[in-house]
Amino acid sequence: MSNITPFSYEDHEVRVLDVNGKPWFVLADLCKVLALSNPAVVAKRLDKADVCQTYISSGGQRRAMTIVAEPGLYDVVVRSDSPAAKPFRRWVTHEVLPAIRRTGTYATRPQPQLSGKELLAAAVLEAAETIKQHEATIAQQAEDLAKALPKANTWDALCSGRGDHSITDAAKLLSSTGIATGPRKLHKQLQDLGWIHKNQRDKWAANQDKLNTGLLAEKVRHYIDDDGVSVLATPQVRVTPKGLEKLRELLTPAGLQEVLA
Repeated sequence: MSNITPFSYEDHEVRVLDVNGKPWFVLADLCKVLALSNPAVVAKRLDKADVCQTYISSGGQRRAMTIVAEPGLYDVVVRSDSPAAKPFRRWVTHEVLPAIRRTGTYATRPQPQLSGKELLAAAVLEAAETIKQHEATIAQQAEDLAKALPKANTWDALCSGRGDHSITDAAKLLSSTGIATGPRKLHKQLQDLGWIHKNQRDKWAANQDKLNTGLLAEKVRHYIDDDGVSVLATPQVRVTPKGLEKLRELLTPAGLQEVLA
């Protein structure tokens, strides 16, 4: 590790290190420019190949610093919502990298002796290509995340939900996780699994063992008859959060095969 070059961007110092002929940037400096409060969190989002730690002399002491490679720099900038991101990226591609290339200490590929304008053009083109690649990667990651969110959100609801759900609501939750079910179908599935049965009034009722194990619950209901008397109705079958988790496990194709085996 050698050749620490400090650059000044507005009121900030941006330190660049020469690592085996390639520029690496002090992550804490980038975060200050982009108003990112936690460099450790930022580092976790980057490709491991673009992040490492080294010791840098600062204030008379050798301190451990996180540094990022050029692709990591573009990743940090592209992900940032700071208004400073675009002018900072332009500053890096138009001033910092051309300045480093002029010293001959950094080049991603062998380059002939070029004029200042040619070096600047080469730096801009190379930086633009790197940024393009990273933007494509981030776009793909965002698309993958968007596809996963509905299932992830539903799973959070299953795990952290309080109270219990009607069979209709339980069917909607399970359906949103990819389970092939619906209100009518879930009644049949619960019957096939031995969770519910029809009572003498031809109404659905929970099997006692499922009540005892906390997979199902029953909600007591009343109605007022023609004489104005409150009458106890057949309790409504409810699915608990624990029951939802178990149903999500049992109603997958693999779970059904195991049940039917």
